[in-house]
Amino acid sequence: MTINKLGLGLALACGTLAVGANFAAPAQAAKLTGTVNITGVSDFKSTSFVPPANDVVTFSHAKVQASSTGIFSSYIGQGVTLSDIKLTSPTNVSITPQKTQATYVASAPNPFITFSDDLKFIVDNPFEFQRTATRLSGVNILTGSAVFSGLFQNASGKNVGIGIVSIQEIKENGSFALTLDATSVPEPATVFGLTTVLAAGYLSRKKLVKKQLTQKTHP
Repeated sequence: MTINKLGLGLALACGTLAVGANFAAPAQAAKLTGTVNITGVSDFKSTSFVPPANDVVTFSHAKVQASSTGIFSSYIGQGVTLSDIKLTSPTNVSITPQKTQATYVASAPNPFITFSDDLKFIVDNPFEFQRTATRLSGVNILTGSAVFSGLFQNASGKNVGIGIVSIQEIKENGSFALTLDATSVPEPATVFGLTTVLAAGYLSRKKLVKKQLTQKTHP
């Protein structure tokens, strides 16, 4: 018996989204502040306990929650669209009778996140994704985690920010919770400065997520 589900979370404590005035006026950048919390249903296409050569993570019934703040408070109760995450080329494969893990090359069709007013988050492909299958009483529980960067585009297609997404496994029942913390970059915000913030944030968030996953695996 296999439970083909994925628990995903993007925790405020372990992931931030730094947003700046990349190709945008300061007023536009300032609007992208606040926190958006999204919950819904997630799933793996493959039910395999052994890491498959290819897999797909899907999301559905995603909705902005009441705990969202700042500009995102206007999205509360609204639906959000998330594109699939495609997994290929597994490496760092670990297999035991109780658990299997593999690191995949991942990519997502853009836009990865689309809000009701056509604000979009464009993911920087490819990125790494860790797939874990845990066998409990004959049942396979599938979870995943990832860290990736990207940028925001408004309804007219203009780039209005850059950011980092950290996805950390938090649930094993097929539901996911995604928290995106948006922070504007202080002026003057040059392309070089934004790139520096993005690179530094990406590395620090990736290390923190790996540390927390290790602590969870080895309490």
